[in-house]
Amino acid sequence: MTVKLSGNVISNGGSEILERGFYWSTIPNSHINGNKEISNIGVGEFDYTVSNLTPNTVYYTKAFAENAFGISYGEEKSFNTALNQTIPSLATYNVENIETTSAIFNGELISNGNAEIIEKGFCWGINPNPTIDDSKIIADNNQLGIYNSAVNDLSRDTKYYVRSYATNSIGTAYGEEIEFSTLNNYFMFNTNTIITTLHNTQDKVIYFLTINLENSEKKIIAYNYVTMDVIAESSVEYYQNSLHTIGTFNNQMELYIITTNKVKILNALTLEEVEELNVPDATNVLSSVQMKNNLIFVSYYNSNLGFNKVATFNRSNLTYVSEFDNTPNSGAIIVYNNNVDNNIKSMVFPRLSNSQIFSELTFNLSGTNLSHNYGNYEGGSDLIRTNDNASFVIKGKEGRIYPKNDLMNNSQTLSDGSTLSDLTDYCISPDGNNIYTIREHYGGDPFSVKKYNTIDFNIDEMIFINESANNIFIDNNQLIIIDYAKFSNENDVYISFYDI
Repeated sequence: MTVKLSGNVISNGGSEILERGFYWSTIPNSHINGNKEISNIGVGEFDYTVSNLTPNTVYYTKAFAENAFGISYGEEKSFNTALNQTIPSLATYNVENIETTSAIFNGELISNGNAEIIEKGFCWGINPNPTIDDSKIIADNNQLGIYNSAVNDLSRDTKYYVRSYATNSIGTAYGEEIEFSTLNNYFMFNTNTIITTLHNTQDKVIYFLTINLENSEKKIIAYNYVTMDVIAESSVEYYQNSLHTIGTFNNQMELYIITTNKVKILNALTLEEVEELNVPDATNVLSSVQMKNNLIFVSYYNSNLGFNKVATFNRSNLTYVSEFDNTPNSGAIIVYNNNVDNNIKSMVFPRLSNSQIFSELTFNLSGTNLSHNYGNYEGGSDLIRTNDNASFVIKGKEGRIYPKNDLMNNSQTLSDGSTLSDLTDYCISPDGNNIYTIREHYGGDPFSVKKYNTIDFNIDEMIFINESANNIFIDNNQLIIIDYAKFSNENDVYISFYDI
């Protein structure tokens, strides 16, 4: 830091000026112990530039002149050197409230560099070391301290780099770089408590069965995950607790649900009722319904006869075809094509029962029951999954595997049987070669999907995701994750997509 000292020899006092200049020091009476600077000789104005002064310091100085008679001093003056000015100092803190297209940036202006702040804020981009020439947001004040800014125009599923910044008269400074990624999900809608979901791959629709906990009203919501909007809603009866199956009839998808002793067939896109199937000897609420190969399979209990049934009906004219008695109590069923023997298989599991027996039923392609078998059942939830290409049926929160060629050999599970390993949901790839599972999220574990092969049912891959998950589907080489709060009467529902 430099200062220019100025003085004036008004008179030589009748004798030639031998020396003139300045004394300067950081203490008063600078002419006693201060520094001495010579600035030529003679009468008149003179100056001297002093360098390497300390910033923000009080200095004292006196002009002097000497002739043959002695030394004279001017009045002692004091001055303050300015603060040392630099670029600002900042910190960038964690990014919070990361959503699909928004986030909150946090930072701190630690020092203004001893110069007025012209602007501060955050800058970000998809490449490291973003600058104010990239995207930026200006903070609403230029004060020192912690500040934050909400950004709402980010891209979904994108990695970003963000830095705090501040500009003063010296230049622009940046805080540390923070890396984050926006979520790979979309807000779908807000609804009541979600009971269950069902996936319609052909029409790109997911169905949600919901209940309002305040008035017990239930309804089905149909959501198209390509156009990203609710396409239909329909109220249903209180005892409707499941979305059972979808099927194709006359090249149109249908949704099948049950009432007391009837199967309601709904248009899969509008949820309008198309037809109704009466099950005459069902004395209690129907248990389960499935549709396969133009046949409707219904399980139910007949209290007059004292046993359960699985009956088949022709979808074309809704006529009765065949039945089998003595299935497990209030059976939950799943139906698949047995391509080896060119027939249809059905597994019937207990529901609302302590029974540990399941039934394996065989039907011909017309729906006539051909044979049955029984096996031991370890219990579990109503989660049941298979498809025509899979060599197994998977059931329950433990993910118990039932090989189709040996259903009695069902000791293998995907989980270890502990509560922490209970599966929330799973889906099978269309070719039957993989199972994708999700489970409850505990503690600091990362959100993930486990991919199992279906040869030895070992984990082949952990797919890390950005959110919790309640339901998982697969469509066109993408995992579809549905995320919502359980047991909440006000639910924001989100959908995410991950390539596989």
